[in-house]
Parts: sequence; structure tokens; C-alpha cells
Amino acid sequence: MIFIPIGLGIAAAVLFALSRGQGKKAFDMLATETTNAAELATMAADVAGEIGAGSFTRAAELKGVVECTNPLRSEMAGIPCAWYRSTVTREYEETYTERDSE
Repeated sequence: MIFIPIGLGIAAAVLFALSRGQGKKAFDMLATETTNAAELATMAADVAGEIGAGSFTRAAELKGVVECTNPLRSEMAGIPCAWYRSTVTREYEETYTERDSE
């Protein structure tokens, strides 16, 4: 009988820890400024001019329509896109034999 309250206490602690992490993610999303690509490019050029290229990092939410002269084609659907991700998961079975001294 004592295991039920202990299990519930552990479950509550785990859920509390998970909720704090999700709350931080939600706050980060709300605190991120919305900007456009031109502003980001200007800021990156300013930082590169002062302290060197490759030093600019900033979290930003981008909104708008992507236009490019030579778009990518998604691997599976074959539709034009600016970015895509593809993952391959392979499952296989292997047969092997083990022999011992007997």
C-alpha cells in the first residue's frame, strides 16, 4: 500500500520537471522578436564589420514568402520548396549462430 503514494509522488515530480521545461520553451517563443530577412542581413553585416564574419547569432521569428529562382524539389513528394528534411529508418533482422564447447 505504501508504494502507491510513493509512485504518485515520483510521477508528480517528473511531471513538474517536464512542465517547467515546456514553460521555458513557451516563454522563449513569446519573447522572440519577429523580423524580416533584410533586417537580419543588415544586422549580420554590421556585426561582421565590427568584430568579424561568423560572429552574428540571434533567435528570430521570420514571416513572409520565400522566393527563389531555383527552388529545391522535395525528395518524396517532388514539390518545389526552400527547405526540407528527410530521414531514413532501417529495420532489419539478422540471423547468427553461437556455439559453445558442448
